[in-house]
Amino acid sequence: MNILIINCGSSSVKTAVLNSNDGQTLLTMTIDRVLDTPLVLINEQEFACPDSGHEAALRFALPLIRAHLGEHQLGGVGHRVVHGGDRFDTPVLIDETVEQSIQAVSGLAPLHNPVNLLGIRVAQEIFDQLPHVAVFDTSFHQTMPKRAVQYALPKDLREKYNLRRYGFHGMSHEYVSELTASYLQQDLKSLRLITCHLGNGASVAAIE
Repeated sequence: MNILIINCGSSSVKTAVLNSNDGQTLLTMTIDRVLDTPLVLINEQEFACPDSGHEAALRFALPLIRAHLGEHQLGGVGHRVVHGGDRFDTPVLIDETVEQSIQAVSGLAPLHNPVNLLGIRVAQEIFDQLPHVAVFDTSFHQTMPKRAVQYALPKDLREKYNLRRYGFHGMSHEYVSELTASYLQQDLKSLRLITCHLGNGASVAAIE
């Protein structure tokens, strides 16, 4: 099955079409300078988007994916969502309730969740016959022990303002930890690791 993966960021969009059976990448697409003069790059072929902004860029670029796939059919769409609060610990099939939950925690990731949600809604219109699944960066960290979740603040303040650690870049930390276990030829459950995600955003995780 071919899956379209969409990572709708604050100033760029990255997508890929992957075969879930063998991991083969059929297509990659990036949209840079989304807020200025969007430039769409599909398998190294450039397309100039006439209008700026996430919605305009997505409505211009996503139909191009279908055209470039030719005879290859899509079986679903996966969306990276930065923040799921404490509501999601696994990928979920997107429905109206999930969309409302993503919107409800947007204050915890104001640069990301709103555009993640916009990407979901535009993609649902264009690929309206396909299932859409949300994968949350925070899901991986939902198993953190209580001592790691809680800040050293009075309980009433923590509860009033819902102050806690959520963790970020979970998909990256999960992938790196699994890759490390494979490289070391050991069971991941037997390892204690420090993983680092270094990019425009950076985070470090202690994994046991």
